[in-house]
Amino acid sequence: RKLAPDEINANNQVFKKGCERLGYRGEPMTLNMQPWGSCGPCNLGCPEDKKGSTQLNYLPAAAQRGARIFRNCRVETIEVDGGRVRSVKAGQLTVRAPVIVIAAGAVNSPALLLRSGIGRALPAVGSAVSLHPLVPLLTVSDTSIHSMRGFPHSYYCDEFFNSQDDFLFEGLFVSIGVFAAGLGGFGRQHREYMKQL
Repeated sequence: RKLAPDEINANNQVFKKGCERLGYRGEPMTLNMQPWGSCGPCNLGCPEDKKGSTQLNYLPAAAQRGARIFRNCRVETIEVDGGRVRSVKAGQLTVRAPVIVIAAGAVNSPALLLRSGIGRALPAVGSAVSLHPLVPLLTVSDTSIHSMRGFPHSYYCDEFFNSQDDFLFEGLFVSIGVFAAGLGGFGRQHREYMKQL
């Protein structure tokens, strides 16, 4: 759901004002989350289970339709018989099913297909990967910004998302530990930076 303007949290409000001051186009985020008290650590996992995650949506729906879910398994190979996928092997466990869905992400799905010898039949496997690199821009403010309140990832700027540039600015709050790691400096210099927080 698209966030309402009043759901943009404090640090994203600062980001939004900066974009507006520069005349840059931006919007509230569309998030796969339920409205909640917005306690803040959304990007670390929701303690109230309000994110539209696989464990809350897809796995229960699959189980209700008869799927069996095996945890703590790492699929090593896909077994093909007569030109059709028939089973997957995970250690000592072999799972046979009429339909097998590979959903291991942009890196691990192609790796599994290639490791299983299926890649030759699918020439595009492993190519055309689009990664999501980022460059953090950290800020220190003269005033307190209560970033742990509200949705920490609630505004974006798409002014430069076009056929020439193709990148987004996004506002995001991170924990103090993640912030400290990205702040830069070493020893005394880093300690002085951290004192400003």
